[in-house]
Amino acid sequence: MAGLQNIPRELYEAASIDGAGIWQQIRRITLPSLAPINQVLVLVLFLWTFNDFNTPFVLFGKSAPRAADLISIHIYQSSFATWNFGSGAAMSVLLLLFLLLVTAVYLFFTSRGRKSADA
Repeated sequence: MAGLQNIPRELYEAASIDGAGIWQQIRRITLPSLAPINQVLVLVLFLWTFNDFNTPFVLFGKSAPRAADLISIHIYQSSFATWNFGSGAAMSVLLLLFLLLVTAVYLFFTSRGRKSADA
């Protein structure tokens, strides 16, 4: 909502004076103006979804089926069910490094496209 409120109304007024319809205004003004916000949202949602613990744990409890054995559940079971905190900590650090790598690659590719558009 904050992103939509940041788009100047003058752009929509100028587009309507030029004869742009509502769909053209959405396609040419709204979506490009919201692109940086959408890039951040995609990254945050990916990180939240990847680290989701509550949903599978509430659904399956401590004995999740093999198909639902997510990394967060595996870390929990390794740390607290078997009392192997070293293994759980190592898996957590590896998960952090993996997510940092994915984030760096994602930000590199999204900022590269923005730099070529500014030049």
